[in-house]
Amino acid sequence: MDDFANAIAFEVKQEIAERYFGLRTRIEEWSHRYLGQLRQADEELAAAIGLDLWRFRVLLEAPYLFHGFLRLIDLPGEDAIHLCGLHSPEPDPGGLFSHLRGGGLTRRQRFRSLASAVYCSLARNVAAYHEAARQLQLEHDDICLEIDRFRRQNDLTDILSFLRSLDSGNTERSRLLHSDASGGGGASTLDSDLQLKAPPPVSSVLLQLRLLPPLAEIKEPFTALLNEAYNEKTRNDPR
Repeated sequence: MDDFANAIAFEVKQEIAERYFGLRTRIEEWSHRYLGQLRQADEELAAAIGLDLWRFRVLLEAPYLFHGFLRLIDLPGEDAIHLCGLHSPEPDPGGLFSHLRGGGLTRRQRFRSLASAVYCSLARNVAAYHEAARQLQLEHDDICLEIDRFRRQNDLTDILSFLRSLDSGNTERSRLLHSDASGGGGASTLDSDLQLKAPPPVSSVLLQLRLLPPLAEIKEPFTALLNEAYNEKTRNDPR
């Protein structure tokens, strides 16, 4: 009879363990995918923004003009420094513009056209970064809800108490069944060790970037900035 009871107890324990760790594994894999997407957004999308900012640094040259541009698009200087740091500048500055072209009959027109093309690229990359951050925040919220639901429906202390009640008294018990399920320090420590942790929030990795204003909305101050930059260039290099 004892053998039969032990067999039933073993079946119940196995089912509980499979259910508990099956759900837990699914959430952990979900969190792992989220972290991968978060790293990818930080490495790829942020680097694309950094590349466009480097292009503006080359185009505008003078630091005061570049900082004026950052104020125009409402991008804090420390965020710009971080983003620029994700991109190593090309040895040949011309390589920064290999996939961009500026049209026009005069050097000034081509300069302004190229700067507008860089701005459009920057606006697209910031929009992609902003959307990725929004989607990842939704993903993070869903993961946290699932973890909270898992914790409420799978209280580890209650599970340990139930498993111990089924234990036949065999001297070779697992660490789980050796724990004090009555609420003592052992159960508390084990519960803490096995507690599912929420992944880091989006804001701990990605910057909170604002969408760039449409070029038409800032045409006047943007054009004035470019004209000043071009005049600076021609004074230093009148060719």
